Amino acid sequence: MTGGSNMEHAAAVIPFLYGIVVGNAVSLLAGGLFILRHWHRQRMLRERLGPPTA
Repeated sequence: MTGGSNMEHAAAVIPFLYGIVVGNAVSLLAGGLFILRHWHRQRMLRERLGPPTA
């Protein structure tokens, strides 16, 4: 085992892990924004159709 091959392996894995983490963060943010928009639209429709419950 040589240190060089170990460093090359780490250099190849780090961007892969970074991409996974960034992809998860972006998908979570997109999902959260979509849910918030959907919930807000439902609340606005409910308030427009009937008397406000809150």
